[in-house]
Amino acid sequence: MKSIVDTGFADLSRMNFDVSDEQRLVLDEVDRACRELRPFEDEAYLAGRFNQHLGPIFKKAQLLGLPISRRYGDGQGADVLTYALALERIGREGTGVRTFLSGHVSLGQVTIQKWASEEQKQRYLPPATRGERIMCFGLTEPTAGSDPASLRTTFEDKGVRRGFRMVVLLMWLWFSLTRRGRGMGCARLLLRKASRATRVSSRSTSLGCLPPTRGLSS
Repeated sequence: MKSIVDTGFADLSRMNFDVSDEQRLVLDEVDRACRELRPFEDEAYLAGRFNQHLGPIFKKAQLLGLPISRRYGDGQGADVLTYALALERIGREGTGVRTFLSGHVSLGQVTIQKWASEEQKQRYLPPATRGERIMCFGLTEPTAGSDPASLRTTFEDKGVRRGFRMVVLLMWLWFSLTRRGRGMGCARLLLRKASRATRVSSRSTSLGCLPPTRGLSS
């Protein structure tokens, strides 16, 4: 897996949809991990609990930082096509399984890799790629559904007069709609689950996602 060219998400307009031998090796490893995970996921799904084997199995397969640059921890530097095909295969094991990885990688790490400062990348990406920290996507408002642009939560940093900035509090990813005057945009805050600023509780089952993979946070 280390031989994959570290192209990342730099230029999606030059995507090549032919699967190379190197990409096939990665996808074979993804398939092996999914087959190892299957019996544990069946048991967890029927019991209505989170599958504790998700992290360790995906870590062993080096999937927790698949499209992240090799400069950060266990990042593999995979191209976007390899990552998309990996998610496609993982999704066959259940929406909750795919949501776990795409939330941790796509919404968490890729966001940090693209917009965070180098100091923030060095602080948060290495432990995330190694599975020492798991990232999630805070989408908590009942009227917004899965549309982040519809969130009404506001955030104001009185220390910043112009534009937006990423504010690092602790760990975990949080998205909220931010308004300043007539402007509007998305601000990204990093929060740790155990922070006093958050409260997490279970929510009712969604199609394909049991309560252990989705919850309410406030």
